[in-house]
Amino acid sequence: MSSYEAVALIRQRVKDGRLVLQHNIEYGFFRNLAGCSVIAVLVSILDVGIFYWVAPNVVALRMSIVMILLYLFPIIAAKHLMRAHGKRYARVLIQEYLAL
Repeated sequence: MSSYEAVALIRQRVKDGRLVLQHNIEYGFFRNLAGCSVIAVLVSILDVGIFYWVAPNVVALRMSIVMILLYLFPIIAAKHLMRAHGKRYARVLIQEYLAL
């Protein structure tokens, strides 16, 4: 049996675990946040171009630059956040399995 199959069996047995569900939600949140932030950075870069060349607007241009910087943080921290939450999820999954 591969480790993937073993984890699938464990997840099947503890799928109704309250803590497992909460940690899975947290892990998924950070994974999705990082993925959506990539799209948000691209849109904000497009906004910078629009507010600089097409429809000049200093306030909107500055706001777009600030948003790029804010959206870059989850991308930069994604590896650390997903690893930390993934390990926490795995630990709780195994603890709940052993408690059955």
